[in-house]
Amino acid sequence: MPAELILLVEDDESSRALMVRFLESLDYPPPLEALDARQALGLAQDRRPDLVLMDIGLPGDMDGVEAAQRIRAELGIPIIFVTGHGDPPTLERVAQAQPVGYLVKPVNRLGLYGAIKTGLERHRLERELAAVNEQLRRRQADLELQNLALRQAEQAIQEGHERYRQLFETNQAIKLVVDPEDGSIVDANQAACDFYGYSRREIVTKKVFDINPAPPEKIQDAMAGALAGGRLAFEFQHRLASGELRDVEVYTGPMNWGGRRLLHSIIHDVSQRRRAEEALRESQRQASFLADLLDHSSQPFAVAYPDGSLGRCNQAFLDLVGYSAQELTQINWTRDLTPPRWREGQ
Repeated sequence: MPAELILLVEDDESSRALMVRFLESLDYPPPLEALDARQALGLAQDRRPDLVLMDIGLPGDMDGVEAAQRIRAELGIPIIFVTGHGDPPTLERVAQAQPVGYLVKPVNRLGLYGAIKTGLERHRLERELAAVNEQLRRRQADLELQNLALRQAEQAIQEGHERYRQLFETNQAIKLVVDPEDGSIVDANQAACDFYGYSRREIVTKKVFDINPAPPEKIQDAMAGALAGGRLAFEFQHRLASGELRDVEVYTGPMNWGGRRLLHSIIHDVSQRRRAEEALRESQRQASFLADLLDHSSQPFAVAYPDGSLGRCNQAFLDLVGYSAQELTQINWTRDLTPPRWREGQ
């Protein structure tokens, strides 16, 4: 049974009653009902519904488009317009409200269900993508800081070993100094000890092969490439003292240490981002499954956009309208498929 709470904004009693019956027949909870834009804003702020079904022509000093823009901007709630208005000026205003769907009256039960499911899925994917983009932005900022720290560390080495030790030890980034000849860990800062779960005395007795379960030859090739100044960024899994594996990105470069050529590595834990990316891929697979389900449905289905163009549609819809998929790309649905009385809002 769907759990999403829906706010229905419709001033026409018969249309509102029909939509309520459709939602109840689809097992949605009883919707919140508003007769004008002001009431809709109040309910949206107080109850925070998951979705708003919004009529455009509403009584009072505010229409449905303005109300939708405020709800979307202030509360981030997705909007589906359900209206008989299809004139170009109205459609331009509708597009500015960034709805997740648009239904033209009269609405049928299957069309309403498809619009709600695809609208909610689109909104969920948009939020997940925004979260991933924010993570990527923060990661980029972190990498810039780490690169700055690496440059500062190299300068500190030239200025004096003691100053470098202070910078290395107190930096919050996970840092290791590794001998590429045999993979031994020469030094580790406190952040590295905390991350891997070893004391400094323990970690400097280990080699990178002890914390990296990749084949030894792959690790050796990575160290050789970094020492030569070629590839400086790598993706691995590292094993903690507890046995847990973490996804990491390793940024490494050559450094001089008492006449020895060693590798200075910064380790960035990306386990949480990888889980978020996998969750997003799973969401996209589920969205694809829903699209395939609608494609093979015996009920006509099409996605119509406010600018009059048509998106995805199934074979049942093509059979209904009598056009091929290629022909539909040249058709404006508000002009060519919508009866005049609907376009005029009658």
